[in-house]
Amino acid sequence: MLGGKDIARIVDSVREYESLLEKSGFVLEGLKESRERWDILLSERDLLRAESERMHRSIAQYKEDCQNLHVRRSQWLNAVAALNTRLQFLVDEIAVVVGRKRGRQSGTLRRLP
Repeated sequence: MLGGKDIARIVDSVREYESLLEKSGFVLEGLKESRERWDILLSERDLLRAESERMHRSIAQYKEDCQNLHVRRSQWLNAVAALNTRLQFLVDEIAVVVGRKRGRQSGTLRRLP
């Protein structure tokens, strides 16, 4: 048979075991909540990665559009400069032609009287 000390030790051990079971339940519950939170964080991370990749593509497209715009602007400025040069040449040519015609007309007018 068991003595009083042995029975007290068994009762204390059972209480300690019960306490450990209760604590392990809390730990398991905490682990479950941590796992759920971890899963949420992983899904949020994936969403952030997708958004980041979308933003990188948008920025790259914006840079490309800016470069294309710069090229088109340069082409336009070159075309305007060429047009101004040609226009000035035409104005000079017209001035020369009109000057010649005026000289001939005035010369013919002077001979008539």
